[in-house]
Amino acid sequence: MRSGQLSVEFVFIIVFICSVTTIFIILIGNKIADLERDKEYLLLKEAAAMAQAEVDTAAITCAGYARDFILPERIGNAEYNITREANSFVFSTANFVVLFKIYNVSGMLLPGNNSIKNIGGGVHIN
Repeated sequence: MRSGQLSVEFVFIIVFICSVTTIFIILIGNKIADLERDKEYLLLKEAAAMAQAEVDTAAITCAGYARDFILPERIGNAEYNITREANSFVFSTANFVVLFKIYNVSGMLLPGNNSIKNIGGGVHIN
């Protein structure tokens, strides 16, 4: 009877350890996924802020201002899109959307190389 009890206790301990390990791995995986999503949002927000700074700079400078700048091709491991809706540029991935307001701007931002100019007080992109 004693060896049978030891066998049951041993199996119970092994099952308990495996359960705790599995729960721990799941929690770590969820935390890593959350960190990846946070990183994606911050990178998207950074790309939008960079573009907004370029547009704002071109808008406040005198006519004749011209500059080339590069927006990232990807946000982390994710593809992203830049669209224009009314008076805003919208940066979006599958998970997040960031926008910034624009005024008196013509043209469209693209991932990668962009050219921006102030022509007669208006901002022209690409």
